[in-house]
Amino acid sequence: MEWSCDDEVISRTRLRHFTSRADALSYLKCRGSISYALGSKYWGKGIVTKAVKMVVPIVFKEFPDVERVEGLVVVDNKASQRVLEKA
Repeated sequence: MEWSCDDEVISRTRLRHFTSRADALSYLKCRGSISYALGSKYWGKGIVTKAVKMVVPIVFKEFPDVERVEGLVVVDNKASQRVLEKA
C-alpha cells in the first residue's frame, strides 16, 4: 500500500468514527458525502471511477434513508468532476 498523497496531490480528509449503525444513521440523515484521493501515478486509469460506482449503490442499500450522495471537487480538477459525472 502506498500513501495517497504525493507532490501532485493536495487533499483534505475528514475521518469520522461511528460506534454503531444507529450513530451512522443519525449523522447521515438523508444525505451522504463522498471524497477520494489517489496517488498521481495512478491518475487516468479509471480506478476512482470504478470505486465510486461500486460504493454508491452499497450506501443506498445499507442506508435506505439516504436520498443522495454528494461530492465536492475543486473547480480546476476536471478529472475529479468527470468521476462524479460518471458515477
